[in-house]
Amino acid sequence: MPGARILTFGYDAYVVNWGGLVSQNRIADHALNLLTTLAAYRRDAGVGRRPIIFVCHSLGGLVCQDALVVSRQRPEPHLRDISILTRGILFLGTPHRGSDLARWAEMLAGAVGNVKQTNRRIVEVLKRDSEVLSRVQDGFHTMLLSRSQDGLPPIEVACFYEELPLPGVGTV
Repeated sequence: MPGARILTFGYDAYVVNWGGLVSQNRIADHALNLLTTLAAYRRDAGVGRRPIIFVCHSLGGLVCQDALVVSRQRPEPHLRDISILTRGILFLGTPHRGSDLARWAEMLAGAVGNVKQTNRRIVEVLKRDSEVLSRVQDGFHTMLLSRSQDGLPPIEVACFYEELPLPGVGTV
């Protein structure tokens, strides 16, 4: 793909980090970090109006969705441009409706919470009845639907997910 720029964005989403401290950031914090970092990079690199395609894995899909919702709401042109210039998103194993594995992570965080620092906020988002997850999903779908009213091209979305349960774990 001539002229393509491929960037990665990493963030600390550990529930427990056996080797040290764990970030206490929420999904919204990670989303704002993604948005501002990407906007600054694009400004500094002088990439102008190039389209954006996100490839997101797991919790990163929720971070991306929230970043695009925030982007659409911001008055700063360089932040708004992120949602305006997004043309596609690939979600790889993103728990759009939560995950049954959240209870396993919650038990782990509870078991070691007295000994190690944990980030229970991340686990709470992944529960099926999570208010934050519901807010992110509703905001993202509203943003997708309102693009045509704003005169913007649609964002093409593709979701890839596991269909078979993992041995000893179940469906992710």
